[in-house]
Amino acid sequence: MLDRGDDIDIVRAAGAVQRIAQTVRSPPEARARYDVGVEVPAGFRPDGAFGVVGLPAMRLAEVEIAGPIDLEQRAIDWLYRTWLPRSGRVPDDQPCYEAWRGLPFGHGDSHFELAVQLPVVDAATPL
Repeated sequence: MLDRGDDIDIVRAAGAVQRIAQTVRSPPEARARYDVGVEVPAGFRPDGAFGVVGLPAMRLAEVEIAGPIDLEQRAIDWLYRTWLPRSGRVPDDQPCYEAWRGLPFGHGDSHFELAVQLPVVDAATPL
């Protein structure tokens, strides 16, 4: 998901989405899914293969990274292995998100700025 604070035009964002789709290879590919989203104005009507999905309000645990992409995996590992067991929270029934600061690959292939966002609920909340 691209950061809400950035004014990014849909055409440039679509190009970044295509690049991500070409580079993501999560085996087994037949069972992997990678969705990319861009915040759009209310009433936006997409063309072609694009769609609009509304997300519910949710509580997020967030870790921001700026640097090589391996920091993202370290942030995810820290959220799940260190923070989550001590937090009194559990993952919500939602996917984990990447909130990019600007366009993906906007800083090249070796520096990334994004926030890893894990939807969570209180551990006592029935799912």
